[in-house]
Amino acid sequence: MAGRPVVVDLDAPRLVTPDGAKRMRSRVVILSPGEEVGEHVTDGREELIVVLEGCATFIGGGMEVEARPGQAVYVPIGLAHNMKNKGNVPARYVYVLALHADHKDGQGRGHIHAHKMGGH
Repeated sequence: MAGRPVVVDLDAPRLVTPDGAKRMRSRVVILSPGEEVGEHVTDGREELIVVLEGCATFIGGGMEVEARPGQAVYVPIGLAHNMKNKGNVPARYVYVLALHADHKDGQGRGHIHAHKMGGH
């Protein structure tokens, strides 16, 4: 039997993954000016970072990519990365982690992409 859809509120820095989610995790993050998450690797998972407010700088793979509201950054499996707010206003974003179906050793390869999100 299929699960039920869930609507979540993105107004607070809380876990937004609904109870019962099996192959994903997400959270709203707010970084104050100058604040950073710290370098990390999301072992065995691809990550999508969607900027909602302010600017967040993605640092990883020898690159720095500034993402603005309405942009998303794709992070491949196994890539060490950091998010930093280099601006002077808070940056708010949602990250979504998904277990990669073909994951075996956490050594996925890929490129960093920043995309402008289109309206639907």
